[in-house]
Amino acid sequence: MDQELILYLTNENSTSNNFNEEYLGFDPGIPEELADGTSLDTLDRSYTFQGYQVYQLSDNTVSAADLDDIDKARLIATVDVQDTVDVVVNYTLDQDMGLPVPTAEAIGENEGIRHSFHVTTDAFAQGNNALVNHRTYYFMVIAYGYNNYRAYNPITGTGQDEQYKGSRTAANGSAIRVFTGIPHAPSPEAGGTVANAAYGDGVELTRWEGKGNNTLDLTLTPKTEEEIVFNTFVNGATYMAGQGPVEVKIADPLNVPNADFELALAPDDAVLDSDSAFWVLTNLTMLNDIDPSNDEAAVYTSKKAITVLNEDLILDWGLSITWSQYEYQLNGGFTELLAGDIQFENSAEPWLLGIPDQEGFSELNWIRAGTQNTENDDVEEEVIFDDLKPGDPLDEEEVYEGVVGGTWAPYALCAYTGEVTPVGATESILIPAVAPTVDGLEGDLSPFSNISGLNNVDVVLTSDRSKWTRAAVLEMQPIEDLMQDERDQIAGSFDDPEKMRLRRHPSVDKFGRTVAEGASASEATMDGAQPIGMGWFPGYAIDVGTGERLNIAFGEDSWFSADNGNDMIWNPSSRLTSNLGNTVYAGGQHWIYVFKNAQYEENTDNRMPAYDEGNYIYTNLESDYSSTNQRRVFRACTWVGSSLLNPDFELASMEDGLIPSEVRVRLRVAKPYEKYSATQRDTEVFDNADNFWNPYYTFSTSNVATVTNSMATLEDALDIINVVPNPYYAFSQYETSKLDNRVKVTNLPEVCTVSIYNLQGTLIRQFDKADPLTSLDWDLKNQANVPIAGGVYIIHVDVPGVGEKVLKWFGVLRPTDLDNF
Repeated sequence: MDQELILYLTNENSTSNNFNEEYLGFDPGIPEELADGTSLDTLDRSYTFQGYQVYQLSDNTVSAADLDDIDKARLIATVDVQDTVDVVVNYTLDQDMGLPVPTAEAIGENEGIRHSFHVTTDAFAQGNNALVNHRTYYFMVIAYGYNNYRAYNPITGTGQDEQYKGSRTAANGSAIRVFTGIPHAPSPEAGGTVANAAYGDGVELTRWEGKGNNTLDLTLTPKTEEEIVFNTFVNGATYMAGQGPVEVKIADPLNVPNADFELALAPDDAVLDSDSAFWVLTNLTMLNDIDPSNDEAAVYTSKKAITVLNEDLILDWGLSITWSQYEYQLNGGFTELLAGDIQFENSAEPWLLGIPDQEGFSELNWIRAGTQNTENDDVEEEVIFDDLKPGDPLDEEEVYEGVVGGTWAPYALCAYTGEVTPVGATESILIPAVAPTVDGLEGDLSPFSNISGLNNVDVVLTSDRSKWTRAAVLEMQPIEDLMQDERDQIAGSFDDPEKMRLRRHPSVDKFGRTVAEGASASEATMDGAQPIGMGWFPGYAIDVGTGERLNIAFGEDSWFSADNGNDMIWNPSSRLTSNLGNTVYAGGQHWIYVFKNAQYEENTDNRMPAYDEGNYIYTNLESDYSSTNQRRVFRACTWVGSSLLNPDFELASMEDGLIPSEVRVRLRVAKPYEKYSATQRDTEVFDNADNFWNPYYTFSTSNVATVTNSMATLEDALDIINVVPNPYYAFSQYETSKLDNRVKVTNLPEVCTVSIYNLQGTLIRQFDKADPLTSLDWDLKNQANVPIAGGVYIIHVDVPGVGEKVLKWFGVLRPTDLDNF
């Protein structure tokens, strides 16, 4: 490629001792039994494949014995098996000190075995280190094995002092080869080549069955998102190129066919986290063509099970796939945070802030990640502000404390209001007043509500009312006497107001109006089905991992009327605290609550569904309220966001849709691959499944396919035909010795005639080119093999049926160096 090289590691030699990277080298020097009586089996006494080291070499004379000489070899990459081993150390005896000295022989990425490498820089270059087109670069790859049957003790000299063992031969048993690569523009190749993708580009992937993303960030296409917003589910969620649940990337931009593919994990319904679960890629275009001999070649099965992180190269189709299963941490209770950010449609208008989490004895310490030991657990008012105790698996390392700048958090980590009796007091109080939940509904409401129960969510705030979400409006004020109570305006009998119950206010429409204020009953009360405590959130939430629209609730502190806490509208103020800082307003406590589809996750009806216009929440918090039902609601709550208006901006009017410009909050976590169906809850019934509801995707390479035999491209390529170096001052980087004189005519098509004339019009040299190379070496000799004189020469390139190119070249020749003889 143009100023870049792509290296591939392959080993198709089935007689190789590292075929399929399964090297096992028994070492009889490792004892059968340790001093403490521990017996070692064959595997303990063997080296196993651990990784590869990729070197760039100074030239083609460098051998494996020279790899420690930095003048001859530079290590450019080390890849290794994803396991507990990254640094591999050998101990060698220092003759002067008489002591063993450790040497790190390999420092791996511990991110699985990659088999393709994108090289864009010259490890030996000074200054500008970009690769030079048409220059030859040299590489060598060493596979290495690892054994550490017992940690080495440098005092007693016992244990493994040689963890690392590098390969000594190539796969075929010969000396380790030096490989060469020559970067060049590909457009003159194959009758005119257009590469419509670059190395590493992804493809749009459509997920039909299954869910999970390992540690990949997900982004749905706008079209899919639109379908979800208006239909709640989508059967066939399409992800942006390179932002899907599986890493499918372009490995060879010059060999991508125009084809349709399907990708299935465990098409035999093997257990998804087992060593028997493989994936299968099928080229549907080949499979369905008229040539039956293509059928077998149209199907590719992964070399490794899904339990092993590995890059498979499918170079016949220019693709590579890296895919492995994710395993929750901390005994299944924790998952990695991948991303948490906020994106403004108008970056010059960052109108939405949040309530940044603080530490210590503060109402603004609303995210209880990390751990803390309270000095005296008997002091209730301190305990309620405390972070989690050491050993609590929720988030000891405070990973989730900084999501979106500490303004969003998992529900399980939110602060809660509790009733405590301060030291010396006779009456209890409710503290902290500002908190997203209450005692009894806090923390891990298992099953599925801990950190590993989080989902991948986009929360979008928009002025487009057609996308707004019917939402429960929760009371945030903890003291009943301070709560707004307008039950007398609603027909029927309702419970007393209470924090984390629906607000005691008539339900409202998308303009914040009650029926009595002119709202239509269909929009304000859902035709009387939701008469109290319901409103509209100005936006929507989507689970981008499953493709479901989600239910939302938001809070209001009805005592904070000056901060819009009593109008049933999500419209936070910009006031965080009072001027003296002694009262926290938190923008009126407009917390945002996002609920996952727990019905599908727990496979039972009586759980939170995907978006249902708030019916499940209303039923369980109001019409069929019980503490158990309330708990069922909040065990499905995954994310909580705080809300605070940027004081430099104002919300739009209700008539203008409230939201000044669209905002998107992205929350991403790692998830394992599992069964999932968008069309039915029970994934053990396979009647309509294509892949047992295991992950199943399709994609097309039509928009990234390589184009060849493009006459227009070949005509354009005439413009880049060149001779280098020009001028030539007695030296070029292409020369290999003091006796070598060489320039290159570059960017040539496969078939052409290159004629070189002096200024008198005499033909000096002529080349009839007919090979795939895109350059031609001229040794600065004439047709009679006599060195030319210095001066100006005309180079004429004739490309039959395409056109011509004329170049002027100037060279100064150097005298022959007789010291070489």
